[in-house]
Amino acid sequence: EEFTFQFDKVGSWDFHDHLSPGFGGTITVLDEEGKGLESSCKSNEASPRCFQKLLISTLYKQGVGKTFDLISDLYSQEPDFPKNCHGYAHDIGIASYKLYLTDADSILSPKATYCANGFYHGFMEAFLGATRDVAAASGFCDHIGEKLGEVSPDSQLHCYHGIGHGALETTLPAKISKENELAILKPSLDLCEKGSDTKEKLYRCVSGAYNSLANFYILGSFGLKPNLANPFWVC
Repeated sequence: EEFTFQFDKVGSWDFHDHLSPGFGGTITVLDEEGKGLESSCKSNEASPRCFQKLLISTLYKQGVGKTFDLISDLYSQEPDFPKNCHGYAHDIGIASYKLYLTDADSILSPKATYCANGFYHGFMEAFLGATRDVAAASGFCDHIGEKLGEVSPDSQLHCYHGIGHGALETTLPAKISKENELAILKPSLDLCEKGSDTKEKLYRCVSGAYNSLANFYILGSFGLKPNLANPFWVC
């Protein structure tokens, strides 16, 4: 099918494919003189949306390393930024999948550990969402371990945690009923078993799947709610 939309305001808007969130871009609308809106995300106008757009724009223009340098600056200078640092790194990870397609090593950086390793969590969501190939995902996590093992020894295992995130997102059943968490989890746990050759990798992958389920609870996704009388029953 086709969808058409006419923009009538100057500005920029991000878009992505919900089936493969690593694919997306930004639509920039200029005025009649070819000028656009500039946003520097200064404290008096700071917002999560502004930070996100600034970081992703930096990612595509200057690469992963410079983007994390900007994260470091924002973390120390903007009081509101640290509140969602992990989320920003997660979003950058998803957006970086486009860079990976043209240069796989362009996303390798020891700085990806910033913000509790959110970058590789998001990247592997996009990777698995696009490829549906857990063996390829595991292979890339091992590649991260080979390339960054000495300077960032935990990056490989955080990458496996990201596989768990992506595994749950890509194996969700067409219909989700309330209090059906075990049925929701099982396909992703099976993928983690298939893609992990050590207990530590399996643990990190499975923790990512459970982490995503916990996010469903927090956001109220699919009408799921934690069992307050026994919140750990699903574990």
